[in-house]
Amino acid sequence: MRKDNDGCWWAQEKLKYKNYQERVSALTSAKEGAEKNTLNTVIIDKYTNYICGRNVKTEEKDTFNIYTHQFEKSQSLNLIFEVQNIKIGSYDLSQVTATKVEVYYLKAGGKNDDKPFLLVFDKDGDGKIKKVYHFQITRVFKDWQEFTLVEKLDEKLQKISDKGKCTKELGLLRTLVYRILTTDDDDVHVKPPDATEEVRPAPTSSRSTATRRNKLAVDYR
Repeated sequence: MRKDNDGCWWAQEKLKYKNYQERVSALTSAKEGAEKNTLNTVIIDKYTNYICGRNVKTEEKDTFNIYTHQFEKSQSLNLIFEVQNIKIGSYDLSQVTATKVEVYYLKAGGKNDDKPFLLVFDKDGDGKIKKVYHFQITRVFKDWQEFTLVEKLDEKLQKISDKGKCTKELGLLRTLVYRILTTDDDDVHVKPPDATEEVRPAPTSSRSTATRRNKLAVDYR
């Protein structure tokens, strides 16, 4: 069923009716509700232009990609991921308007992450008024937090780009990025896994080897 005026938001819902007239009434009500629901729907797991005509541009960095969704005007936001409407933390995004939305995905070892780590909502598309939200280690959308140091965002992203080159493992990269976003520690870096010390067998003297050979010879006589 269509849920918004632009036809970007669709959902599977059950209509309740007992007869033909009630069915017509329910469908009419759903149609009118969708037409009144004017908002900017962002399908955050879409990396190219999608069916409702949203313009999506891609910018590739060393350790992440930015997918920018551009809209004609600033409106309330509706976020869709894997065909489901999602909530970001406990925040009411109906109070957040944006003309431009940037969706950030990490990449490492030739693989792109399957969930974003950062969302930037730009009210007028000029970068002056932004709302920024970032992931948590749990990677669950309901656990996301607002990034309040917006003036340091570019600095943080540059640090992610520079230091993220040190690993080809997405798991380690996520941990690094989370620390960069949530701390002011300039020494944040990727800690490589502990090396496993190779255990070699103790050397065997030529005398003990000869003794073993003599014993074997005796055993097989």
